[in-house]
Amino acid sequence: MIRELRFQRRDELARALGIGRRGVVAFAGAGGKTACIRRLLGERPQALATTTTHLAPSGFATGLLLAARDERLLERLERRAAGVRPLVLALGGGAKLRSPSLDWHVRFLARHAADLVFVEADGARRRLVKLPAAHEPAWPPAELASAVVVVGAAALAEPLERGAHRPERFGGGRRRAIRLADLEKMVRAYACAAPPSAPLVFVVTGCGADELPLASALARAALAAVRARDPHAQDPAVPLGVVATPDVVSGPFWVWRAPEVRRRSKVAIPGACGIVLAAGRGARFDADGATSKLLSTWRGRTLVERAVETWGRSGFAALCIVSGHAAAQIEPRMRRALDRAGAVAAIVRNPRPGRGLGSSVRLSTRASPAGLGLLYGHADMPGLRVPTLRRIAGLGTTLRRAIVQPTVRGRPVNPVFFPADLRSALSRVLDAQGGRPVLEAHRDRVVLLPVDDVADEFADVDVRSDLERLRRRAVRRRPAR
Repeated sequence: MIRELRFQRRDELARALGIGRRGVVAFAGAGGKTACIRRLLGERPQALATTTTHLAPSGFATGLLLAARDERLLERLERRAAGVRPLVLALGGGAKLRSPSLDWHVRFLARHAADLVFVEADGARRRLVKLPAAHEPAWPPAELASAVVVVGAAALAEPLERGAHRPERFGGGRRRAIRLADLEKMVRAYACAAPPSAPLVFVVTGCGADELPLASALARAALAAVRARDPHAQDPAVPLGVVATPDVVSGPFWVWRAPEVRRRSKVAIPGACGIVLAAGRGARFDADGATSKLLSTWRGRTLVERAVETWGRSGFAALCIVSGHAAAQIEPRMRRALDRAGAVAAIVRNPRPGRGLGSSVRLSTRASPAGLGLLYGHADMPGLRVPTLRRIAGLGTTLRRAIVQPTVRGRPVNPVFFPADLRSALSRVLDAQGGRPVLEAHRDRVVLLPVDDVADEFADVDVRSDLERLRRRAVRRRPAR
């Protein structure tokens, strides 16, 4: 007998899910994602909705549907429909609507940062249960207010071949009946596939008041999976809830929320390793090479100290710093900066930094822990701040397989995030090229992140006049006493 947890009744799905008036809420899983969003658009008519996968021609059958043949036209139509709510956006027509590109989603979600946006981020071909593939779900490129995973409990006792999407992934033969263990397996798989820091809610459809022991069993499976996470890969202290309902359309909704736990880890960006490249000589800054430009000061700190302290305070799952030229003078300053930031890092010395940036990329990639995405940055960018580093790396860890390339007025800038599955290629780059050949070879996976709102942070110091310009800018911005 499974002991039942305490569930509270709610009549509104938005309240059951804890949805507020703004934020991005993404839906994955199987057994009622579209129905959930359709109901939510009725309860929150000021919201927008879109997809990162596919939609039926009717969209969510609520509000105004904008479907266009290309992204430019879709953006024009969106401007003309300004203020119309609820609003659903997608590409194409005919039998299926499809998702715009991730770059479109980045721009769209930035424009609507103050709005409530629902995103269907997974497909299940109308089946009730599913185990995600390695590339699924297609989470939207944003910090999520909630990741909602739908589980169709009505699949119990159905043959796998009828109730499951990709039934072979569950094992045991396509004709066998779907069991509770299969639903628990789905819950655990989606807990692992969720963005590292996103609040997580499981919606169990086809589960009424009489079946709450089933919802309790799935809640326990979800809780065990989340709390057992490695904090370097995923936050084990994220808010977690389970909502059970016999029918999304009619309700009611039975809600259980996991007790809050105190976050013990200092990791603020699980899934990401920060890499600070500080090995170069800086020939354009100091032609005779007598000293390193990273020992020049800005706002009372050397460039290398400021960079290491900022990256150290950002809360990466791991931090790797590459020294090289003038290492005897620079490395003690690196360690002092790490102490001030309360951070730990691997400091690796490049014995031949003159060979080119690629030598430092190879060295740092091999020295970083396996399984983490990599954010490569340079120590000569003293304006970078903690929230900006978290913004770039957080987007990378949410998307998992994307290269995140920040841009200022359309121009690519550093730092750049590379997903963990490209580590092997990065560990073999040529001396003179750095990570650029890897980026070029995977252009289809590059997501552009406009950072024009913090453009000043991306100024780097190549020549002495760059440092003087930064100093003058700091003086102009200093508040009057």
